[in-house]
Amino acid sequence: MFSKADPLIQERAAALRILEEQGLASGIKGGMKVPWSSACQMTTQARELLELARPWPGRFVLRVSGRSSDETFNIDLDFHRPNGQRETGVQTIGGLITLGSSIYLGSILQYRALEAVAKFKELRRNEELDQYSALSAIQLLQECSRAGLDINLEAYDESWKFPNLMQ
Repeated sequence: MFSKADPLIQERAAALRILEEQGLASGIKGGMKVPWSSACQMTTQARELLELARPWPGRFVLRVSGRSSDETFNIDLDFHRPNGQRETGVQTIGGLITLGSSIYLGSILQYRALEAVAKFKELRRNEELDQYSALSAIQLLQECSRAGLDINLEAYDESWKFPNLMQ
């Protein structure tokens, strides 16, 4: 079918077929549907081949208000550039991060962090948020951090050391 197509198109079609065979994409009329989780875990080479955006180059900072046991408890992710500048007006949908005309496709760890916060927000919006769900979102963010995500979880830093009070 693609034998007379441009070599780049052939290479892209082959890459998408491989994703489909691995269960990471599904064929739809006129193309392929690639879930966020699959798109975000693609290698740099695959992203370049398919002309997908690069991951967010900066870091996340978790902003917390309230206590996890309170109904007013809330979490947000702030986006900071590599130079430390906090960005405002950032919008996210799935693994997509947009800032003005700049578009980024999160890495798999960035996507998991974004999804954890999005799920938290949905539960809160639907008045289904409980302390367990709130702490589960924090735990997912901690797991992403341990796996290498550049995220500041200051309020939930596991490296806090308490002095030995029994000396």
